[in-house]
Amino acid sequence: MAAEAFVPRHQSPAPPPLKIVAFRRARDFQRIFEVRQIAGFMQSGLERHTLVFGPDARGSVANQTAFHEYTHYLMRSRQGINFPVWYEEGFASLLSTMRIGDDAVTVGYVPERVLEEVRLPRMSVRDLLDERYELDWARHDLMRLYARAWLFAHMLHFGHLAGLPPYHEGIPAMLDNVDTGMSAAQAMEEALGAGTETLQRQLRQYARRRGLPTQRLPVPAAEPDVSDDGCLAETDVRQELAMAAVSRNPKYARDLFARILESDPDHVDALVGLSLTEDDPRGARDVVDRALAIEPGHSAANVRMGEVKVAECRGSTAAECLGAWDEGARHYRLALRSQPDSVGAAYGLGVVYLHTGQAGDAVNYLRVAYRRAPWAPPFNFYLGSEYRFPGSRERPRTHLTKPIHWDPHQRRRERASMALALLGP
Repeated sequence: MAAEAFVPRHQSPAPPPLKIVAFRRARDFQRIFEVRQIAGFMQSGLERHTLVFGPDARGSVANQTAFHEYTHYLMRSRQGINFPVWYEEGFASLLSTMRIGDDAVTVGYVPERVLEEVRLPRMSVRDLLDERYELDWARHDLMRLYARAWLFAHMLHFGHLAGLPPYHEGIPAMLDNVDTGMSAAQAMEEALGAGTETLQRQLRQYARRRGLPTQRLPVPAAEPDVSDDGCLAETDVRQELAMAAVSRNPKYARDLFARILESDPDHVDALVGLSLTEDDPRGARDVVDRALAIEPGHSAANVRMGEVKVAECRGSTAAECLGAWDEGARHYRLALRSQPDSVGAAYGLGVVYLHTGQAGDAVNYLRVAYRRAPWAPPFNFYLGSEYRFPGSRERPRTHLTKPIHWDPHQRRRERASMALALLGP
């Protein structure tokens, strides 16, 4: 409730459900996900978001990491906009140290080690604002960036309690401006009334304060609503852990799926997961074929086969791809037949219809995915591309600017720019 007071629901009325994977020991988390400097992450998805965390290597309690990653979940699932990485990480760190009492939550505590880090003049506000996309977990200055972003977000939200201007009132407008593609420096000048030099000077003074302001929020007494309480079977534990690791450490995930299939060769979900660890589309197709032979109507297996069929024609001409697209569409429709609310199937079907010239059907299905994640660059790119054809200009412009400013891959940003240029002045 306290976190939701800072992250109200805005544009995403039906977010995916949240799956949480918690580790008791930091070294297990680091080994499985092959990381050293972080203790958790939030992985967005169409069907579900996955939050994974453990205690960090410095011995911090796992609650701090859990609160940090849960803030990412709230921002992704409730706000419907793109956040620059400096703000998202700084704000998540700000809420990570919430102290929960019997009747109130205290927000804004900053550990002394963070203050010590930011007091070293090694990263300016302007350098911080240049961080727009994803962070590289292996970068050498990662912790310094987190610390600087933390203090900056703290000043923007709570600086008015220490005599600074009420920057917190302009934060929503600032974030909206940045989301539309405005530079952070310009957005701050317009929404906060302060430039980067002024903010740099104020941040330096803010970091020297003996104590930083905090805010207490009352929390109504309420018992947690627990619908089910039990332990997972060993096979289920392996399946959940493998699915959480599949994009970060596919070799580890593949080994877990293989262990499941040794004891249960007909485990369809494990076969679907195993196909995700295959780099070769043909290898992935062979695994999904096994799954569909066991359960032809399995929704996730049909979605995966649709993805594989479409991937197999990548790099071919449109004429050469027609058969693959038809097969992909057939599997996506089978997935929707057994699971009508499958967002992955709707998105896949929308993309196939877009490539095969069925504009009306494409838009209808792509909207389903967009409602789940209106901030996501790929969904906006496809919707913007398809909306060009009915003749409207404003709607495709709105969608195409998202990937231009927010897709972390330069090639996809260039594709969106080319599509926008086709609209004309």
